[in-house]
Amino acid sequence: DVRFPVRVRYVLPRGEAPTKSKEAPQPEAHPRPEARSTAAAAEAAYLERVRRQEAEEAGGAGGGRGGRGLPAMAPTLAAWRTHVEFALEVAPQPPQEAGATCLEALAESVALLRLNRGVPECVRGAARSGHFCAVVQEPGAATAWVPRKLLPATAELAEAEGAEEVDPSRGWCAVRVGRPGSGRGGLKVPAAPGAAGALCALLARAPVAARLLSAFGTEVLLIPEDALPAAAAALVASGHAIWPSTRVCDPSPWEALRAPPSSTPHLRRLAGAWSLVQREEPPGTTVEEYTEGDGPLRLQAPCGLFVEL
Repeated sequence: DVRFPVRVRYVLPRGEAPTKSKEAPQPEAHPRPEARSTAAAAEAAYLERVRRQEAEEAGGAGGGRGGRGLPAMAPTLAAWRTHVEFALEVAPQPPQEAGATCLEALAESVALLRLNRGVPECVRGAARSGHFCAVVQEPGAATAWVPRKLLPATAELAEAEGAEEVDPSRGWCAVRVGRPGSGRGGLKVPAAPGAAGALCALLARAPVAARLLSAFGTEVLLIPEDALPAAAAALVASGHAIWPSTRVCDPSPWEALRAPPSSTPHLRRLAGAWSLVQREEPPGTTVEEYTEGDGPLRLQAPCGLFVEL
């Protein structure tokens, strides 16, 4: 017994009059075999009459409303099938945005190794001591992410461990992805589904060549250390939060803060209150422009840190 959530209208073939009854007969809980066969035969006969009448209409035998065909507004068998298909069709759900995320940059600089003879001892030691590390085995190659401070000398790493650093001049920062409202206790993981993929797409538009590692219960973005300020600016501009600022921001303000008072670096000369007239991102490309006095107000400290109102 199949019921569809559609509103239907029955039309009797010409020549058959509807029967009136005060109460509709209730179907039996377990119809007898002869009752089922009788109902199936009646349904088949009705469908056969409908097919014949459709064929007569198509051949011109109906003659419009005055012929033997179905009335002009009567639904055909194909129309009933279309109604049933629409009733069973599931409406597609709109894609849900991942929303704002919280990101925590780990303090250790990470190196990318190419493995030629198994897993090196430095990677095993990182796993035993609780440091961030990861091994990725591909069909044709294997790589490992390990804190740079745990690496032995280059010659020893190549001869004894059979590994080499992919790019010795580049360090990587591991950034954990979590949910908002984490507070001081750390991130709440895992992040919302699709959050890490959305962040990778955002950084690619910056452009920042980030990589994604996904493990059980957590997702980690690996960002080149020289691109951390640009990545942090792109993430914060899109409503995400990333910390600590001393790890992801340009270190120049902190160096200026530790400079002796006698020196007057460029940042100290720019300290004060400023009204924004034009914003360029990247330099040379204007993204915002205001008339004098209408732009945001910037309060800048001698160390270079600022707040925009």
